[in-house]
Amino acid sequence: IMPYICIDKTQYYFQQQGQGTPTVCIAGYACDHSVWEAVISHMTNDFEVITFDIRAVGQTRDNDQSFTLE
Repeated sequence: IMPYICIDKTQYYFQQQGQGTPTVCIAGYACDHSVWEAVISHMTNDFEVITFDIRAVGQTRDNDQSFTLE
């Protein structure tokens, strides 16, 4: 079972790794959570690292609602 959270009718894929202060890493436009893989291994001793795929990227599907980069 893959971890997902539902926000505004969209199922967002996310990962949580490590222990400590929660830290969210947000990938840039058109990049998925894996863009952070090389960095996460250096952070997980001190932080709970949370990464996710934005809408319509990676393992988060588009919900057929319009959106813009703004």
